[in-house]
Amino acid sequence: MKFQFFVVILVSIAPTFAVTPNGTLMGLVRGAVGRPVPLATIRLTSSSRGFTKTVEADLNGVFTFQEVPPAPDYMVSASDNDSKWYWYPGVVSIAAYENHVLVPDFALPVTARAPAQSSQQSLDDLRKDAERLMLKPDQEGACDEFQQIDHVNPGYLDTTGRGHMKLACQAKDALYKAEAGDFNEGAGEFSSGDYEQAKEALNAALSISRKLKQPKFKDQIQSNLDRIDKFQECVGAYNQQNYPQAKFCFSQLPQSGDRMASDTNDYLTKISAKLTPAAPPPPPPKPAKPVAPSTSSPLPASATTSDDLLRRGLHSYFQGDYLKAEESLSAYLENGGSKRSLAYFFRGATHSSLFFLSGEKDSNEKAEALADFEAVKAHPAHFKPPKQYVSGRILEIYSTASPHGVQ
Repeated sequence: MKFQFFVVILVSIAPTFAVTPNGTLMGLVRGAVGRPVPLATIRLTSSSRGFTKTVEADLNGVFTFQEVPPAPDYMVSASDNDSKWYWYPGVVSIAAYENHVLVPDFALPVTARAPAQSSQQSLDDLRKDAERLMLKPDQEGACDEFQQIDHVNPGYLDTTGRGHMKLACQAKDALYKAEAGDFNEGAGEFSSGDYEQAKEALNAALSISRKLKQPKFKDQIQSNLDRIDKFQECVGAYNQQNYPQAKFCFSQLPQSGDRMASDTNDYLTKISAKLTPAAPPPPPPKPAKPVAPSTSSPLPASATTSDDLLRRGLHSYFQGDYLKAEESLSAYLENGGSKRSLAYFFRGATHSSLFFLSGEKDSNEKAEALADFEAVKAHPAHFKPPKQYVSGRILEIYSTASPHGVQ
């Protein structure tokens, strides 16, 4: 954690009834984001005075040292009660009867260096803390504190201390290398599409990242693990044949141009094929229409006159036997029947009915219906089609027909 010290040092002349020129030190402890740190422990030391005093900040991060004797080498340090101390950069000098206010505004890094004027006692405490971190084990924290001691006083650490520092720092470097190694292994498996192996390696890298104070790959590791989990969830929906859910799931994955994006698109293509209805089978071929009646026509013996053909055609139409209706009406027209408009009208109605029975897919039937209706409209206007005997849908086709000349 980072601290900001907003330290106001008030060195005031004691009241007239006091016998010492002691001052008062006040300050405010803030975290790295500028918020006060409540209940932080603050320590004030002076080597020349042999003075050490500790106070606790209040809930607003404010601390106060009363009766501070004059000295030129006060050091201020703070801890957020995790046994790690952070130093105020510089030495505070308090002279007798001095009225001085100091208001610095700064942020200290986690591995803040103590000033060169730090006391022997402060370095002893820091070394003890570094050795405690080695046993915890927190090799990175131990390495940082040993290096802090060595920076402040290069001759302070003895052979044993330097050996401890070397071991802690080697372990720290090994952790960062292990994080990078597992991440690179996972990234390679991810790129090849082996997501199970990638997940195993990335989880190993993540467990290391969580132990590091400044992990280099933690965000990338977590991002790839989240994508793998989501992708496997989508594949599960696909394997369960829940294609709508699988399609929605895959569409939520980022299209980042890597192997997983390609695999995602492959699944979306397969899902689209699954969700697209198969084309209906072609309708069975229509029965061949009989050849125009001739002397060898298989028409019943009763249908020997034109009027009989017309009556039979109308009867078949109203019975729903449209093929026989079309056959009889066509024969009537070819034999020169006199009620041609009526025959054309019902033959057009017959073709319209066959068109609708095909699901409106047999365009030839519709074309023949229009041709018959156009023939009706081309005959004298005194003919009034019996519209009450046909459906409204047939009349819609009839209304679209335009007259033309029919011989």
